[in-house]
Amino acid sequence: MKKIKLKIASAVMSACMIMSSGFFTAKIEKNDTVIADEYCDGCNSVASVTHGVNEEKINGFVTRLYEVCLGRTPDAAGLKSWADTLINDEATGICVAYGFVFSNEFQSKEMSNEEYVKCMYRAFLGRDADADGLAAWTKAMDDGASRQQIFKGFAMSPEFSMICDDYGVFRGDYYIGVDAVQASQVNLFVRRLYEDVLGRECDYSGLEAWSLVLIKKEATGIKTAEGFYNSSEFKERNLCNNCYVDSLYHSFLGRNPSDDERTTWTDALAKNSRAKIFEGFAESTEFTNICEKYGIVRGNIENKIKATDIDKGIFTDTSTRNNIDLVIWVINAYNQRWGYRYASYGNVDNGRRYADCSGLIKSYFWYNFETGAMKPNSNGFTQASSEVMWAEAKVKGNMSTMPDTPGLGLWRPGHVAVYIGNGLFVDSANSSIGMRMSTMRAIDWQGWFEIKGLTYIRDEKIPEFDFRGSNIYFGQYGGEVISWTIVDKKDDNLLLVANNVIDVVPYDDAEKDTTWDRSSLRTWLNDEFYENAFNDGEKSLIQTTTLEPERNTKYNYSVGSTTKDKIYILSAADAEKYFKEYSSLKVCNPTAYASSRSGGEIISNYWLRTPTQSNVHNASTVASLKGDIDYSGNKGEATNVGVRPMMWIKTA
Repeated sequence: MKKIKLKIASAVMSACMIMSSGFFTAKIEKNDTVIADEYCDGCNSVASVTHGVNEEKINGFVTRLYEVCLGRTPDAAGLKSWADTLINDEATGICVAYGFVFSNEFQSKEMSNEEYVKCMYRAFLGRDADADGLAAWTKAMDDGASRQQIFKGFAMSPEFSMICDDYGVFRGDYYIGVDAVQASQVNLFVRRLYEDVLGRECDYSGLEAWSLVLIKKEATGIKTAEGFYNSSEFKERNLCNNCYVDSLYHSFLGRNPSDDERTTWTDALAKNSRAKIFEGFAESTEFTNICEKYGIVRGNIENKIKATDIDKGIFTDTSTRNNIDLVIWVINAYNQRWGYRYASYGNVDNGRRYADCSGLIKSYFWYNFETGAMKPNSNGFTQASSEVMWAEAKVKGNMSTMPDTPGLGLWRPGHVAVYIGNGLFVDSANSSIGMRMSTMRAIDWQGWFEIKGLTYIRDEKIPEFDFRGSNIYFGQYGGEVISWTIVDKKDDNLLLVANNVIDVVPYDDAEKDTTWDRSSLRTWLNDEFYENAFNDGEKSLIQTTTLEPERNTKYNYSVGSTTKDKIYILSAADAEKYFKEYSSLKVCNPTAYASSRSGGEIISNYWLRTPTQSNVHNASTVASLKGDIDYSGNKGEATNVGVRPMMWIKTA
């Protein structure tokens, strides 16, 4: 192995081709020295982009935010804390800026709209506001634009991108309605894939597209990595086996391979496909740890059916169009996470199917099970909107007369869905939610109807579907529809656990030892939250659950009384059980509303109802947003610990 040393001017560099007797990948030695290893077989690209860290510049970036946003010089502890998040690749520039702008210290300044805009100009554009710009932005705020919306407009500007570049900081993105820390983590994860798989810096349009897929939990870490490795851009790089192995080591293990490791895997490639080798890396413990670091669900390799494939073997009769198979169709679309797109009817775009509400029904009629093609106006079903479907239905009625027949259409002005039985429906809701499964009473449906052209089979039972592990939408809080995971099913009852921290509420208002039965959080959940988050129809479905006092197994401590609750929170035992059974539950990020309620503090934990050790002012155990359980707990009066509710509902 021949090694060479190169001096570079910048601490951030792209691994480069060295036209000599071969090609090289590069790594940073200290801040300005690159060690390049010659081993490549002669392909036309290299494996990854490598970044150095200039701590002096990063300290300057943080100091600037202290001075511009808070109007003071940084304290040593604060400077180190913020700088470390950037140095350790734990935050983007926008995330750190958000932490300053929405901190308690900044909020206490009580700036007017005009003062806020002036500060945004200085912080993100590096200059004072011009008169026209100041007037336009201030008017937008006066007319109702939120400070988060104004923040986004400035933070994602080309000027702030250049400021970040000057300080050697990755800017990242900000999305309205998404927690800034969560967005930052996902951005950094996606950036790794651009650099380690495609060998280039990410573009911001691509960063946003991939990040939103992960934020919406429409893809896992492995699924996203597959998207990069299966992309035409990666294939066009035509990496040799040595460079391909290097890319896998960078992407999934976070390091370079040793010479022996590289040799072992290149030998394996001579006998196995790249897809097989990919599988070994993707499901590694190291990649699991990387995903957890960035708050990403790792997932598993899916070798069964591609996301756009339709397995006709799951249907009862593909020669007819019947209500039983329509239910199977829409459940399959839900499980494959089709997206919402107006005027789409199961069309495939970039590896994903899309449909609007009526298009979901049309896609079942128009799909050819033999050829796999989607042909509009085929199988006797012509182009029809939701209103036409309702108008042309020969058998229909108001909701009080609806029979319990799976495959019926549900209608309200401008929207349709499919009843799937057990008190549930599936629809293609909107661009932010996509495919949705929810309870009948969650929506004010105005009528049911038999879908024209569909054969209704009433003497056969609908196949039994196990919805455990699926998402369901139920209730609304803080302006957002609440997403839950179904973790258990008993007869017609489902146990739901919220996918997000929905608010920040103390475990108990008083500074005292507290147990679940005496906590003010329990009262809040069963009174204020219950009343505000659910409509009357949804309330009628929520069941009362008897909860016994939960034992802290680490400290062998149990205290409290039996309770009967409609809404409650996970115990430590619940968390251990369901995080193991449903890996997607382990990562739990706060909603945008919850983040806004934290007063700028970082939400890093949420309450569990298990009591902690009997120390003064200790109340409850907590779980981190990555699913780690702290049996020592937290003080009940803490104001930066989140709430993640759970409950039983009946569906029929």
